[in-house]
Amino acid sequence: MAKIGLFYGTETGNTRKVGKMIAKEFGGDDVVKLHSTAKATAEDLAQYSSLIFGMPTLGDGEMENSFKAFMEK
Repeated sequence: MAKIGLFYGTETGNTRKVGKMIAKEFGGDDVVKLHSTAKATAEDLAQYSSLIFGMPTLGDGEMENSFKAFMEK
């Protein structure tokens, strides 16, 4: 099981692509598991010893919508 959870928010798919590159650098799916914040839960967070969060900023630096909703949960 992966020890690092990488949680990303994206509207265009670019942040997911960067997340995949990061996971590959760490050693792939055995080390890092990607989760879209549009579908992730608090239980998903709890299963990892380390977390990475990635999100784009919109406009003047606003938080991406699915990531904002995830953080509010």
